[in-house]
Amino acid sequence: MSSKYMNVSGKLDDDFIPNINTNIFYGPVNFSVTTLKENSNRTEQIKKLKDSLTLYPLILYFKTGANSLTLSKEQRQKVADLLTYVEKSENGKLTVTGHTDNTGLRANNIGLAFKRADFVKDILIKNGISESYINTASKGPDQPIADNNTEEGKAKNRRVTVTIN
Repeated sequence: MSSKYMNVSGKLDDDFIPNINTNIFYGPVNFSVTTLKENSNRTEQIKKLKDSLTLYPLILYFKTGANSLTLSKEQRQKVADLLTYVEKSENGKLTVTGHTDNTGLRANNIGLAFKRADFVKDILIKNGISESYINTASKGPDQPIADNNTEEGKAKNRRVTVTIN
C-alpha cells in the first residue's frame, strides 16, 4: 500500500506500561497506523496543508558567512508538515532556495547560497523527506526582501526558503 494512503503517528510516553500476564513492558513510545480511503477527507486535509505551507513557507535565517543553524520547535514542526505534504500529495515537490545579502562578491554569494540550500536539503533528508522530492537553487544576493543598507535588512536577506511546488 502506498504511503499516500497511510498515516503513521507516534507518541512518547514518560512511563512503561506493564502487562502482568506476559511480564512485558510496553512503551515509552506508542505507534498507530491508520489507512486512508480513496474517498476520505485526505484531499481536503492536503489542500489545507498546501495552503498553509504556501502562505507560510519555511524560512531559515543564517548569520554572516554561516551555512549552519539549529532548528526551533516551530521550524521542526514545519519540516514535519513538509514531509506530510510531499508524502500525501500526488505531485508534492519542494524547492530549497538559498539567498545572501550583498556583502562581498556576487559569485561567492551564489556559492554560499547553494551551500546553505544544500545544508537545509540535508536537514530535510535527515528528517525523512526523500531527496527525489527536493530541488535546490541559489539566488545569492539577487532577490533581497529587505534593505541591504542596514544590518537588520542584511540579516533578513541571509536566508533559505523552502517552498512547495
